[in-house]
Amino acid sequence: MYFFFSSSNYSSCETGKFQELSAAIDYTCKYCAAGTSFTAKNTACDPCLNGLYQEDNAEASVTCKTCERGQASSVATAVCESCEEGQYQDVSPATSYECKYCLEGTSFDTKSTVCRPCDAGKYQDQNSAVAMDCKFCLASTEYTAKTSPCVDCLAGKFQVDLRKKLLVFF
Repeated sequence: MYFFFSSSNYSSCETGKFQELSAAIDYTCKYCAAGTSFTAKNTACDPCLNGLYQEDNAEASVTCKTCERGQASSVATAVCESCEEGQYQDVSPATSYECKYCLEGTSFDTKSTVCRPCDAGKYQDQNSAVAMDCKFCLASTEYTAKTSPCVDCLAGKFQVDLRKKLLVFF
């Protein structure tokens, strides 16, 4: 048990408070600050790792918490909030403080699941846009890749069925 000097007698910190200094003018027991986790009465609190948070400044024996899928905490001192529409966070326990956008070649599914790859013949060419869906090429354009916009048909070729990637010769 760790003791600190107080007036003329020795006392220990209450459960959940700490005093890490071996020599100091003030031996006050403290609560862990937001963004940190209690470890022991005689050591400073540990910072919350990426993806974890702890929002209290005056609670005993605090621990870092994790966000659920579909939620993120912007910093280690703030509670989790739901991802904005079109963004996702698919890991529980969370390993980062942010919700993500779908990458090119993928389509938004839900706030709590990773984005789905585009089906054959569809593309999605954005990396930081909200709620992107894979799409077919427009008439008179040709599919090239899941991550690239469609290109104009070559002279003498056309495409009218938006669900197909094949060109028709004229």
